[in-house]
Amino acid sequence: MDIGQTSILWSASPRAPVGTDVTARHVAVVWGDAILAGPAGRATANDVATSWSVEPESPAVYDGYYAAAVITRDGCVAVGADVLGYFPVYYTEVGDVLLAGASPEPFRHHPAFREAISLEGLFTVLMFGGPFQGPCLLERVRRLRMGRLLRWRPREAAREIMHFELPTKHHDDASFDDHLDAVHAAHVQTARRHHPAGESYGLHLSGGLDSRFVAAYLHAQGADIRALTFGRGSDYEAECARAVARQLKFSHTLSEIGFEHYLDFAARCVRWEHLGCGMATMHMWGAIDPSRNLPNRSGNGYNRSREQPLFPTEFHALRKVLTQRAIPAETLRSLARGPEAHDIIDGLVERHESAYNALNDSPPERAWRLFTETYVRHYAASVPWRLSFGSWPVMWELDREFLDAWIGVPIAAMANRVLVETLLTRRFPRLARLPLDRNAHSRRPIAPSLAYRAREWLSFHAPRWVREARKAREGGASATAGERRHFYRHYDFDNPGWRSVREAAEPYRSLLADQFEMQAVNLVLPPPNALGSMPNPMTDGFAAKMLLGLISWMRQHSGR
Repeated sequence: MDIGQTSILWSASPRAPVGTDVTARHVAVVWGDAILAGPAGRATANDVATSWSVEPESPAVYDGYYAAAVITRDGCVAVGADVLGYFPVYYTEVGDVLLAGASPEPFRHHPAFREAISLEGLFTVLMFGGPFQGPCLLERVRRLRMGRLLRWRPREAAREIMHFELPTKHHDDASFDDHLDAVHAAHVQTARRHHPAGESYGLHLSGGLDSRFVAAYLHAQGADIRALTFGRGSDYEAECARAVARQLKFSHTLSEIGFEHYLDFAARCVRWEHLGCGMATMHMWGAIDPSRNLPNRSGNGYNRSREQPLFPTEFHALRKVLTQRAIPAETLRSLARGPEAHDIIDGLVERHESAYNALNDSPPERAWRLFTETYVRHYAASVPWRLSFGSWPVMWELDREFLDAWIGVPIAAMANRVLVETLLTRRFPRLARLPLDRNAHSRRPIAPSLAYRAREWLSFHAPRWVREARKAREGGASATAGERRHFYRHYDFDNPGWRSVREAAEPYRSLLADQFEMQAVNLVLPPPNALGSMPNPMTDGFAAKMLLGLISWMRQHSGR
């Protein structure tokens, strides 16, 4: 689409919900579902254009997973996304040209853009697993911050204006039962708003708690659901998901993501994301094709971050949690070469702590908010954008009424999933009695039946040789081929897929020499033939994967 000297182009699934509006005053595009407040339904591109192109600047806020762009006839531009900024929006200015997109990659091909690496962006991405507060690998390229809207006028600098702020009201005086009722009501209402009657929906159904929770509410409102689980039939996750689908009478399919495609996944991750989402979940690029067999929109259980264990409130300890899927500052400092790099890293640590201290809330709540802006946006929220090329993600936490209710419950009442497990047990007791995948060999239900508890007691008191035989049958060995824990298998740095990526990158390891101490690099990133150095795939190897991704990115950008 073109308007004057402005062009809008995109690539999406043929079934993706993309709306356009072209008038004498503007051109507007909405990618995804921008949902109006209350029961009004999905906003049109004209709705968004009418609000976002009006001055003074009081643009409407929409719920749902989406991005939108509005360009007026006089060349003014507004670009934004969902309330938490899960949908990636990058931008740069080159002279009197504004470039904005879901990936920095197309910017490189504009004739006005001059490609150069940003040292600040480099160390930001490596430390946080993504462009925390904006800086990216390429000089002058930024990712739009959470809750911001991008405004640009010809001959004026681009501005990020505040568009949405997370609520801070917590109902500390309410009882536990009051919290249960509020969260239940929010789930019922959000399910209705984001899954209107009369449509079929997909569901990315894992064997864990989060997607089971979504499944329960969709089933309760009578939605027509087709579920998809990633993995092998023998996986614990598949076993638990099958039980949920059978209980709810959902159609259910299983799809394994093959190690033989990891080289392609790594290339896509590096090319289109520029390490903006790390490398750990790159295998989920393989979820696109199976998702195309689902209906146009699909629910999921991504990011239930308030239900995690309580965060440490001492900042040094909190920083380690927030950067656990990237390269910790201390490790990065040992890797980086030269005083300029060390000054940048020290400045990033100070900026991170300043962001924490600037938040206006209690320490546990501040920790969660910073967790959302760093770990969640760069790691957990990386998957929905990939899934959007298959079946469009429907994400309930991108709903303001849902967030009001969710954040209204003090985080201490949410932590360790006590509240949601209680809610599932009371409202959906049959699902609470089914086996639950916990990324472990145990699939103990939330509310085990008497028969289950009896078997558990007998198993615990069985002779040792019986227990050892059972452990062997359940895949107690950590070898990838026999691993029944889906995420352990795909995160394993020694699996055949990751080994193929390591072998392809190895000849280009020297590309890191200008910015990094190679002796330290070799300690963090072992050579492809060094196996067994990352004993726990769920906690080890993330720094090595970031360096591996950086080698691949530098290879693409060096022309070698």
